[in-house]
Amino acid sequence: MATGAALAGAAVVVTDRTGTSACTASPVLADPAGAYRCTLVPSAAAPLLLVATDPAGLVEPMVSLTTAVPAAGQVGTANVSPLTTAIVAQLAPNRDAFALARDPALVAALDPASVNAVKANVVRQLAAVISSVQLDPATFDFVSTPFVGGSNTGADSLLDQVRVTFENGVPVVANVLTPGAAPVALADATTTSAPAVGATTVTGFSITELDVFKTAFEACFAVPSATRPDSAACDGLFVDDAPSASTGGATYRNSGYDTEGSFGALVASADMDGAKFNRPELLRYTVMNDGRDQAVINLRFADKNGVGDNRILTVKKFPGTQSATRTSAWWLYGNQRTVNAYVRAAIRKQEQLLPEAFHAQYDVAPSRYQTGLEIFIARPGRGPNSEGLRYARVKGPGLPDAGLVYADANGLPHNWMTIFNTTGVIPATQQFANGAQNIFYLQRTLGIVGSDAFNLRTNPYQASPTPQFLFWAHPTMYGEAPSASWRFDLSKVPSWSRYAFELFYAAPDGSTEPTPRVTFSSSIVTPVVPAAYAATQQWHEIPAATRALASDGAPAASTVTLDWVINPYAQRVDSVNVYSYSDATGTVNSPSITVGKSASSQAATASGGGQFPALTTSFYTSRTLQWRYKILDGSYKDQTVQFN
Repeated sequence: MATGAALAGAAVVVTDRTGTSACTASPVLADPAGAYRCTLVPSAAAPLLLVATDPAGLVEPMVSLTTAVPAAGQVGTANVSPLTTAIVAQLAPNRDAFALARDPALVAALDPASVNAVKANVVRQLAAVISSVQLDPATFDFVSTPFVGGSNTGADSLLDQVRVTFENGVPVVANVLTPGAAPVALADATTTSAPAVGATTVTGFSITELDVFKTAFEACFAVPSATRPDSAACDGLFVDDAPSASTGGATYRNSGYDTEGSFGALVASADMDGAKFNRPELLRYTVMNDGRDQAVINLRFADKNGVGDNRILTVKKFPGTQSATRTSAWWLYGNQRTVNAYVRAAIRKQEQLLPEAFHAQYDVAPSRYQTGLEIFIARPGRGPNSEGLRYARVKGPGLPDAGLVYADANGLPHNWMTIFNTTGVIPATQQFANGAQNIFYLQRTLGIVGSDAFNLRTNPYQASPTPQFLFWAHPTMYGEAPSASWRFDLSKVPSWSRYAFELFYAAPDGSTEPTPRVTFSSSIVTPVVPAAYAATQQWHEIPAATRALASDGAPAASTVTLDWVINPYAQRVDSVNVYSYSDATGTVNSPSITVGKSASSQAATASGGGQFPALTTSFYTSRTLQWRYKILDGSYKDQTVQFN
């Protein structure tokens, strides 16, 4: 099993067409090279479904499928990778690969001819890349061709180069070493002429050159935390450590932070003693005219307790900086921005517990999935170079044509700026935004169960000439006519969509500077998931006792305890929040509270010694319980249960 990096220690569950374990032991564990061995029980009947999970949560669960079992006394191969997961998705209802894990009848109903057709069609799409790693497309099979995870040879090298994502609900593939080439839709069983993925165009580069970051970080964290910050073992990572004559004196900076600000807490953490790092995942490669190429990598790691984390990093090549002891010319460089701000794809499961009879009275929509763009801008005093920041205007795919303006939400405990207007207008004086909303939503579903989860609901007031909500897409924001049939087209927001930021600060006379003091751009790493595809994601279950905290009649409380039932295929919960409001108390929120890796319960206390108000349908009150997931692909995911 591999994603390019070997999935060491993965737990693999193999089931047959009846849904029962096909191995004499279950799960079976992968060795350090990502290889596993399953001794089949005599009754195992094809097709066999394989689900691999990473105990540290560094890699999303992956799925594979084999349509035959080896004869008695014979050995077969069944690979599990992002590509096999995407292939299984092409055979599953709603392209949900895990639907087969939930319903063995779907596995039993699979036609082996359809399975083989998908694999053959995808091989044709990737023939140029397959040939470039010295494999024969005529005989290559994504499931049955053996390879060694982490070896950077054969199929492992293929996985290093080919990136699989979902755009507008469709699996797409791209060769990251063909910069500028758009991803293409993955073939299915009926595809007759699928677009091909081009061969590598980057020359003079091997992905193994990036292994220096795995090696160097592990050497650094092999030193005990008490002496690590001053240890020479932690040198040789940042461009600051490279020969300045070859770098022009370049220094590391990322979102306003230098090396200490970005990594100081991590380096000092005792939990990071002996931390293990995956091989960097190459997300994007940019060829530069001066030979100083840049790349974006996803560096995943697990601390001594097995808690997974990651950093998405910009690295840069400085030719001539390699040496006998450090053979790579690549260094941590950062995005070189001076402020902490970014944009990323967002997805939410939102359950509404206000009784339906009161939805119209309080202008509330039913439970739904919704997706959009989270824009984070550190509010004044909460990030580098944020003092005096008044407004930020952001433009790009999916946002209002005039730009989305953010402002400080005075008096609330969160760290980010809040949506202020969708007109792009920057006020000449200081004004404050309301609430904590920084996500701009593009789509929502009719509901969260059955067919309603896979069909879109209209956006709020989209047939009205005037938008009523600043954080929902409306046709007039894009110069289009209001219409009940309008839907935002997510194909307009592919991965690596680029967004322009303009930051406006206070002038010495107290007014707002008329021109932006800081400008920069930022890209989303992953595309926005269609709302009608969100039900295929993995979510934790919220038990009745916790749901009661957001139901009619819930009493006032200074502290509430949020519980959840862990779904082993879902990402772990990273933090929780509680938001509330009543006319009597105003806004009362909790701070964001980080939770432990294996936690399934967390208390949340109202800020400032206040109380979350009691809930009633007699007048407007609200309470939202929020669970944020630990996502390692550069996107944002949360789940809410709310009253109003």
